[in-house]
Amino acid sequence: MRKTIVSLLASIFLCALAGTTSVIAKQPAEQKPEKAVAGEKKAKATAAKPETIIGSVVMVVKEEKLLVLEGTGGVPYNFKVTPATQIKVGEKKGNFDDLAGLINKRASVKFVPVREGNLAQSIEIQP
Repeated sequence: MRKTIVSLLASIFLCALAGTTSVIAKQPAEQKPEKAVAGEKKAKATAAKPETIIGSVVMVVKEEKLLVLEGTGGVPYNFKVTPATQIKVGEKKGNFDDLAGLINKRASVKFVPVREGNLAQSIEIQP
C-alpha cells in the first residue's frame, strides 16, 4: 500500500512537472520585424551614439552601396550608404556615384555602428 501511494505521488509530481515544462517551453508569438525607412529607424532603435571618423577614400563598392575609408594607421573602415545618407563634395551636394571618382581624397564620415555594419549618416569629401 505504501509503495502504491509513493508511486502515485511520484506519477502526479512527474505529470505536474511535465505540464509546467510544456508551458515554459512554448515560444512567444512571432513578431514581424519592423521595416526600416532607408535604414534610419533601425539605426535609431538599435544603435549607439553617432561617431565620426576622418580618413582617405580607398574603395567604393557600387553593388553593395559600400564606402571603404582608410583611417589612422592604415585601418580600413566599411560604411553602408543609404538613400538617407547626406553626401557633400566640397561645398556641393553629391550622391553615391560621385564617390567612385574620389579615391584617395580626404573624407569625414559620421556614422552609427549597428549590428549589420556601420551606417553612414553623412559623408563630407574635401576637394
